[in-house]
Amino acid sequence: MIEKAERKLLELSADPDVRAILAEEERREAAHRLILGAAHKRGHAEGRRQILEEQLRDAFGPLAEETLLRLTGASDAELDRWAKRIRTATTLADVFE
Repeated sequence: MIEKAERKLLELSADPDVRAILAEEERREAAHRLILGAAHKRGHAEGRRQILEEQLRDAFGPLAEETLLRLTGASDAELDRWAKRIRTATTLADVFE
């Protein structure tokens, strides 16, 4: 039975139509993994942004729309820098300098 299955697998792997189907499936799986990875990264960045926003509100009160927009468009490096600065900042300007 194993030999029969091996023969059938060899037949299928030589079939150009089967190869095309498998290649398309592999392409779809790779695209799916990329989309999931990007979504995870966006989710992680959004979570970091929300935490920083909450910390800024706790430390300095209500935030202006300009500040919220700045946080929304921030890069990972900017979020990191601002998160470190909030520990010693005495004003909102100190965080963003």
